[in-house]
Amino acid sequence: MFGRSWQQVLFITTGQEQHTLLSQLAVNEAGGIKLLIMTSQGFPVVELEKLPKEPIKAKKMLVGVDINPAYVLADIALVHWPVAFINEQLSGALVEQVGTHRQVLQNHKTLITIDYNDDAITLHNIVRDYKIIFKKVTQ
Repeated sequence: MFGRSWQQVLFITTGQEQHTLLSQLAVNEAGGIKLLIMTSQGFPVVELEKLPKEPIKAKKMLVGVDINPAYVLADIALVHWPVAFINEQLSGALVEQVGTHRQVLQNHKTLITIDYNDDAITLHNIVRDYKIIFKKVTQ
C-alpha cells in the first residue's frame, strides 16, 4: 500500500443526494497520503493531506458537494488496506473478511459492509447511512 496510487470513480449516495466524483489517492513510501476529489467535470471538490504523525489537513474547494474528506479517506483505507494492518490501527472495532465480503464490527454489531466484485467495490456505512461504489478509472 505504500508507494502506490489509485484513481477511481466514486458513486456516493447519501439520503436523497447522489454524487459522481473522481478521486486520486497517492500514498508515498513514508505513509504520507494525498487525496484529491473532483467532480466528474474535473472541478476540485476537496484536497486532503495526511503526513505521518500529523493531523489531517483538508481544504474544501467547491460548495454544494457536502462530503466529509476524512470519511472518504477512512473508507478508501477500509476498502484497500490489508485487514491485518487496519486492525492494528483500530481501537474498539474489528475488521473481518471472508472471501469477497469485508465488515467492520463493534460489539458484534456490523457498522460497515464492503463487497468486492470484478468491476466495482461497494461500501455501505450502516451507521452514517451512506453508500459508496468504487470503480476503477478506465481510459
